[in-house]
Amino acid sequence: CEKNYPEIIFFLIGNDILTEKIKSLSNAIITKNKNLNILQDLSLIEFSDLFMGITSGPFQIALFNKNPYLVFKDPDYHKEKMDLEIGLSNQFIFSSNNQFIFREKDVFEIILEKFKKIYDEVKLK
Repeated sequence: CEKNYPEIIFFLIGNDILTEKIKSLSNAIITKNKNLNILQDLSLIEFSDLFMGITSGPFQIALFNKNPYLVFKDPDYHKEKMDLEIGLSNQFIFSSNNQFIFREKDVFEIILEKFKKIYDEVKLK
């Protein structure tokens, strides 16, 4: 992302363990290293041009926002509940364009593929 998308700043929110390669990216800001609190993290989500993540608590801010999101959910985790909530769709009925929940594992290749597609469609700032 540093080489292909230098104009974009990626805010990494949460407590996941990150590789040294990710930590060294000049356009990636790790919020826990900046001592941001949960309210500041949620504000970053609310005012971001795109949210990418998993179906977590902080995702609820993006879910009810108008901005694009790419959310990944393990296809076997809560399968029956997800089938009930969104059927075979990859969006809730109230979702706007470019707001997607993908029932796929959050692996690099899939994330990058979905990111490239939405980046080209919405021309993120």
